[in-house]
Amino acid sequence: MIWDVGTRSPRRLLGDVAAGARVPARLAAGLTRFAIGLGLLLLAALVAAPAIPTTRAYTVLETGMLIAALIVEQLLGDELRGAVRKRRA
Repeated sequence: MIWDVGTRSPRRLLGDVAAGARVPARLAAGLTRFAIGLGLLLLAALVAAPAIPTTRAYTVLETGMLIAALIVEQLLGDELRGAVRKRRA
């Protein structure tokens, strides 16, 4: 998903994108995951907007939520992806 970008080094990210772009099925899967992640990010912003009184507070809180999501991804992401792979196998 979109947060995968935040947990990879730029060099690894570019290598993964280049490798995936050569295989149409992987490219389609990657674009789908990106679109879903982006959609969830926008949905979170829309859901949070009514509860936040000012644009400045909205920016600060949205940034905090993104940082928290990236921290959770960094701490749990590999284990969760590994568990999903095991279930599929």
